[in-house]
Amino acid sequence: MNWQKLTVLQKIIITLSALYAGIFIFMLVARPGSKEFYHGFFNTYQAIPPFFAGMASLWFFAKGHHESKSKKWGWFFVGLGCLSFCAGQTTWTIYESVLGQEVPFPGWPDAGYLGSY
Repeated sequence: MNWQKLTVLQKIIITLSALYAGIFIFMLVARPGSKEFYHGFFNTYQAIPPFFAGMASLWFFAKGHHESKSKKWGWFFVGLGCLSFCAGQTTWTIYESVLGQEVPFPGWPDAGYLGSY
C-alpha cells in the first residue's frame, strides 16, 4: 500500500483503526484502573467497531458504485445488521455498567444481537 496514493479519508480510517487496536492491546495487557472501570471500558469499547462498520456500510449503500441492485441492497442489510449488534451491545452496557444490574436473559440486548443475523 502506497501511503501517498491514499485519500485523506482512507488515511484517517487507517490511523484511527491502528489507534483503536493499540488502545485495545494496551488495555488487555496493562489492565489500568479498577475492575469496574476495566469491565465498563470493554463493554463500551466493543460497541465501536460494529457502529463504525454499520455507518460505513450504509454510506457505501448510499454513495458507492454497485454492479447490481442486489449488491447495493446487500450493503444496506449488512449495515443494519452491524447497527443492530451495536444496539445490543449498547443495551448490554447500559444494563451492566451504567445501571449495575444483571443483564436479563432473554432480554433486549439479545434482540439486538439476533438482529445482526
